[in-house]
Amino acid sequence: MLSSLRIVALRSARRTLSTQPTSFWAIPGAVPSLNSEQATACFETVSTYLELSRANDMLKEIRLSSNTQSLATRWQRMFDIYLTTQLHVIHPYGYAADQHGLQQFNMNVAQVMQSAGPETETGKELLDAQKENWDLLLERAFGVVPDESTVIDLDTCRNIATSVSAKIQSDDFTSKIEEQVGTISDPAAKQAALMELIVNAHEDIMPNFGLEGEEGYVRVQSSMMRYSGDQQIMQNMQAAMMHVQSKAGGI
Repeated sequence: MLSSLRIVALRSARRTLSTQPTSFWAIPGAVPSLNSEQATACFETVSTYLELSRANDMLKEIRLSSNTQSLATRWQRMFDIYLTTQLHVIHPYGYAADQHGLQQFNMNVAQVMQSAGPETETGKELLDAQKENWDLLLERAFGVVPDESTVIDLDTCRNIATSVSAKIQSDDFTSKIEEQVGTISDPAAKQAALMELIVNAHEDIMPNFGLEGEEGYVRVQSSMMRYSGDQQIMQNMQAAMMHVQSKAGGI
């Protein structure tokens, strides 16, 4: 599920991000805010970086490592590049240069979308800008070019989210978390082990919906992004992530 994977990836970047300056053009303690034009501009700027900067080369390097690194490791690397790029873009808008700044930015974007509505011209512009980010990430890092023919319908995504959430909260999966993740003390190793388990959970579920392998996984995540505001999907993601955090320890 996209949100849970995003949270895991964001937490793994914490140590790097926390070494950056904690404010930029912002009054200490002030809570930044965004209007729709600023939110859309942020994502459009991220797309420019992903397409033209060193980030583009780094994403392509992920694609070249498909024979030597697991899907979970490469997915984590892609998220690290995305989050770091976002950080550089949002910092001049007054957000702290750490994971808290990224969380505040995402909350503000959600508020902008809720206020505008996804069906309005403003809402569609923001969604299109976000979609372009993901299209670039997936094409560069995994060689998958998302289009309407590869998008998974909402009902199927809801069913996948429900199934994955149930699996992650099952007794068997909980035991794996406690045994394979909870006992690890090194934060980076803990994050890597958890990401492997979460990706494996998706791969176990996907064949039930006619989806298999790396391409199927990327299709699922890309489609989940399009429906990230769906309440049923969000509730399942949140339930699964809360369970993982309570069992993994120190995440």
